[in-house]
Amino acid sequence: MKVAVLANLKEDAPVSPDDPPGRWDDLDDRVTINMILDSLQSIGHQAKYFPAGIDSIEKIKQFKPDLCFNSGEGHYGASR
Repeated sequence: MKVAVLANLKEDAPVSPDDPPGRWDDLDDRVTINMILDSLQSIGHQAKYFPAGIDSIEKIKQFKPDLCFNSGEGHYGASR
């Protein structure tokens, strides 16, 4: 099975000096996403990480996943 793993990484968060402490604590660390990918691959799935955002849609379509594992939190807006 092809699995697209979607997430927003802490390292990609739009950091501002005005941010309150811990603003992006709920976002994933790369190590967490790598562990998810490794786990899925170890049981025979083809898994690939994609940033959870509108800019990834075309790349996800090209990958043609059977399943999307969504761990995305977003950065702004009502969905955050």
